[in-house]
Amino acid sequence: MALLDPELFRRQQYGDGFWYLMVGFALVFFDVNVGTLDFLPDPLGFAVIAYGSALLRPLHGWATNAYVIAIGLAVVSGFRLLAALNDVAYSDHVLGRFMELVEAGANVGLIWILFQIVLELAQRLNAPSLGHEAATHRFFLVVLIVGATALGAYFGGANLDLEAGLDTGAAALVLFLMFIVALVLVLRVFLQASNLCRYGRLWPPGERRLKFP
Repeated sequence: MALLDPELFRRQQYGDGFWYLMVGFALVFFDVNVGTLDFLPDPLGFAVIAYGSALLRPLHGWATNAYVIAIGLAVVSGFRLLAALNDVAYSDHVLGRFMELVEAGANVGLIWILFQIVLELAQRLNAPSLGHEAATHRFFLVVLIVGATALGAYFGGANLDLEAGLDTGAAALVLFLMFIVALVLVLRVFLQASNLCRYGRLWPPGERRLKFP
């Protein structure tokens, strides 16, 4: 019986890791609320990001740091979800506002680490266009998170969800549109990284270049 090619297995594992990162960030960015029930809670998204990061640990040592940060964010966002279900205004408390700042810092760290992994992967596999996108989009996302936190604090509570503060006017609407752009950029970078690991191409044609034996 033919054995599985170890290199092909690693490529598939890394491709799956980036795919889970893409799904996890989509879950974090989007909320589907019915009353007080959130069908796409942030803890689920961060848990998926943690799993994707765990799959990438053999690829880069920093993936362990991303895993720990994602687990921490899952726990903190879980407390936020419980507070919302109990009609507790999370940002009305000093501790709540402090934790929102900690969350923003953790999100910046998570984005920085994961995009650094993509950047170094692109350098190793000679994919300069992906490396350029990772470096450029990382800067934009960090600025967006910091700006969203500052804007949220100005309006009485930092909220990084897509629906955050839409009643506050044009500034929040601009922020909403920027988060849509940010989500597209995140999905694009991780999808290309996944394709690069799995197929050896950023945007592969119909057939895979690498096949299971």
